[in-house]
Amino acid sequence: VTSTTSITKARIMAVSAQASAANGSVKSYNESDSSATASKLVCELKFGTADGEWTHFYVPGQGIYCDTGMYAVMANCDFLTVTGTFT
Repeated sequence: VTSTTSITKARIMAVSAQASAANGSVKSYNESDSSATASKLVCELKFGTADGEWTHFYVPGQGIYCDTGMYAVMANCDFLTVTGTFT
């Protein structure tokens, strides 16, 4: 399963995701739409060896600030939860 979602300005404090298969992946960009490029990548998580495995990533301090917006791309991922502040 591959899907995308776009979020307004964000300060990412934590990311939790569940794999739908081996090699789950979540990429977060400081961008508001699918025009995101590698230079805008702010966080990439790779996880899971099987369906149903979870990963939790906590960002220390002030978190990761995305001033343009937050655009997430998921691969082999059923669920994504981003905790933080959003405007």
